[in-house]
Amino acid sequence: MKIIKLDTVESTNDYAKKIASESENFTTILAKKQSKGKGRLNRRWESPEGGLWVSIILKPNFFSSLLSLVSGLAVLKTLESYGICSRLKWPNDLLVSEKKICGILLEKSSDSIIIGIGLNVNISHMDTENWTSMFAETKKEFNLEEVLDVLIDHMKYYYSLYEKKEFSKIREEWKQNSCTLGKNVVIETSFETISGKAVDIDENGFLILDSGKKINAGDVVHLR
Repeated sequence: MKIIKLDTVESTNDYAKKIASESENFTTILAKKQSKGKGRLNRRWESPEGGLWVSIILKPNFFSSLLSLVSGLAVLKTLESYGICSRLKWPNDLLVSEKKICGILLEKSSDSIIIGIGLNVNISHMDTENWTSMFAETKKEFNLEEVLDVLIDHMKYYYSLYEKKEFSKIREEWKQNSCTLGKNVVIETSFETISGKAVDIDENGFLILDSGKKINAGDVVHLR
């Protein structure tokens, strides 16, 4: 597995897309900081030094939105290995006590899937609200490359389940660790705003509301 280490890059995902076609499976781009880090819908993602800003190039035999769940579970287990209990917010965030510690961005590039992961590790200050970090939760600093090694190990495990089409295992474990299911939510999609109670996810990773409506992508707000 190849790891490309960069000091500064505009976006690890954009860099990954440029090299994806000639890269091998699980090629990983690691940057100390991003000058134009991005989240969903091209939102700015603050990426100062001290975070794990990484993109993984995958070459799956098929594509499913379950890859988002695979990535989330890998990060959750990584945090768990350091004694941090996190929960999965559909579709691609990890929260600790409702504060965001990690965001995940999936993008397609020809025959590749780029998994962008932004994990707040040794971060003590950010200009955004409602965030936390591994440092904030434990008062300890971590070796970023060691954290990446743990993350890659978990990613390979859940990706192997995906490749073997063991979707029920992925889905059930994700549900057990979700902080979205059971909550009343408001979801902003590209077309509409939807309210309801999140009750399940289907075999494709779509969120199911109590109305029976299925959502494949959107920004979720948990209601108290």
